[in-house]
Parts: sequence; C-alpha cells; structure tokens
Amino acid sequence: MPRRASNRERLQRMALEAELTAAEKADKPAAPKKRATKKSESAPSRPGLKLVWKVFDARSKVVAAFPFPLKEKAERKAADLCEETGQAYTVRGVKVPLDEVV
Repeated sequence: MPRRASNRERLQRMALEAELTAAEKADKPAAPKKRATKKSESAPSRPGLKLVWKVFDARSKVVAAFPFPLKEKAERKAADLCEETGQAYTVRGVKVPLDEVV
C-alpha cells in the first residue's frame, strides 16, 4: 500500500506543477485581443402601467372599470349588480397601460 504523502511533499508537488503551468503559459503566444462590439440599440421601453379596479361577472367579462382611488365605488357597483341580477360579481385590480382611458 502506498505511503501517504506528507503536507510538505504535497506543497512541493503543487509548487512544481504551478511552475510548469506558468512556463507553458509563457511559451504560448498571446491571443489577439477581441474588438469591442457595438452595442445594439436597446429595445423600446414599455409604457408605464397603472392599476384600475374592474368589475367582472361570473364569466370573467368586464362589466365596469374604475380608477384606482375609487375602489369603494367599484365594490358598491358589484354589490348593486349582485342584488339586481342575483349573479356573482367580483372586483379585481388590473394593471393597464398609462395611456388607456378608464
């Protein structure tokens, strides 16, 4: 069975290997430097989004839409529609583009 190498012997072997790899690197010619490539134009930025409250029926069809500060009004509308028709209506926050009119 081979004898276990001491720490000193392992360090000497690692140093010898490091010298050999440094010598091999010195022998190799330097690789040509790559040219910097032009950056392509960035993709057009997406428009900002805003949150609006939309009232949906049971089939997920939009019945009404309200600006963000008017959540109570949207909930009232859903409750009124539930009383009138007897169907379920829900209020959900939906993100839409800033330029969309509500």
